[in-house]
Amino acid sequence: MSEPDYLDSDKYIEQYLEIAKQKFEEGNKGRLTDGEHQCLLLKKPPPEWLRLAFIRAYESAAAFEIRSWDEAFGPPREKGAHLKAWKGYADLRYPVALSVALREPGETISPDLFDKIGSDLGIGKHKASDTYYKHGGRELAEAIEPLVPFLRDRINSGKI
Repeated sequence: MSEPDYLDSDKYIEQYLEIAKQKFEEGNKGRLTDGEHQCLLLKKPPPEWLRLAFIRAYESAAAFEIRSWDEAFGPPREKGAHLKAWKGYADLRYPVALSVALREPGETISPDLFDKIGSDLGIGKHKASDTYYKHGGRELAEAIEPLVPFLRDRINSGKI
């Protein structure tokens, strides 16, 4: 019996890295470390684009061709961020990202969606929206996206 698609880590990482590459090419430098993290987590070698981009970024920082590691890999968090507040957003990333990823087919990502998610989670629409747009929820939802068919099947069958 063959392994179901949702358990195929090669297929998952391929889809994830396609999204990461697109976002990196659009200027999101943090996708380098995200992509490397996923490859290490799943014990997969990085694709050539990621390997070369990571090496270029690392070497430009190590050779002082740029002012900081943040210029090479993107800032880990905004200046002046309060760790306790960021921890609160980090705790909300998974529930918000899952809610967005599992929204009704055809439902757009809009203020109404965040109003619904905020109400469901008891946090309000602005905190739900900020979690998604400013605190990593969008990236997490994109990472979850290849798993959505599996998750929907599990939910519909009552196994989740």
